[in-house]
Amino acid sequence: MNIINPVFNQPQNGIDDIIGLSEKLTTLSDKDKQLVMDILSLKNSDQTLAEKTQALTAKDAALESMIAELASFSQLLCVKNILINPNFQEKQRNFNGQWSTLETGQYGYDCWCKTENGIAQMVESGQYKPDTIYTLSGENVTTVQLTSPSSGHWRIDVPSDARKVVLNEGERPLPYQEPDRALNRLRCWERYYDVGSKVNATLTEVGGMRWAYIEITLPVQMRTKPTAGYNSYKDFNPAPNIGTWSSGKRVYITGRATPRGADPSVTGLRFDAEIPLA
Repeated sequence: MNIINPVFNQPQNGIDDIIGLSEKLTTLSDKDKQLVMDILSLKNSDQTLAEKTQALTAKDAALESMIAELASFSQLLCVKNILINPNFQEKQRNFNGQWSTLETGQYGYDCWCKTENGIAQMVESGQYKPDTIYTLSGENVTTVQLTSPSSGHWRIDVPSDARKVVLNEGERPLPYQEPDRALNRLRCWERYYDVGSKVNATLTEVGGMRWAYIEITLPVQMRTKPTAGYNSYKDFNPAPNIGTWSSGKRVYITGRATPRGADPSVTGLRFDAEIPLA
């Protein structure tokens, strides 16, 4: 008897046909299982891919954050401390740190003077950007943001026990870095220069009178024409006259030395172009 198989739409013969049909159904069932396994595998792959994508996204975000932080730090490295002698390395006046012994406005360490409640440095006009945010920081200094003035010299006040003081452009404090010693000294000399030793004069005879003359070329151009002073002099009669050329780089000392065999000299010669406290 021929049976029409509704699944395969073709004639089948007896038991053999039923067995064949069963085998085909089993094969189809196995294929269905494989299909289900493939679908599950694909789903697991999708989940793994999603997890990897999420992990990569997190890494990208972390990398972007690191790049932004590095860029910010790089910008900070380009910023400089505009204060001179920030850790009081230079002390041409032989100051011992006892601010209580000085008068208000009197200079102790190079570029630092006593104030009513501490010490201060006068930042010279032209050495800062006007109307700009700066950050003041340092040891024993409360970190604070300051806005620079539109013009004029800028007074920066800190406690008398401050150390490693930094004033930098921007809203983030710049880590303290010891300045180059030679450059720091030159910047101090622009404001105050102590010759430091006895200076002997050259003798010239004019009209029967013996004159003493000293000319000194300063190591740097001072910020303005300095005032000059000395501790003592020898064999000048009257006292020597000290003057400076308008450039603030060369100075001269003249005076009369009356006796023959005189050895005129000046000791403790110094030139001051510090900015008065205001």
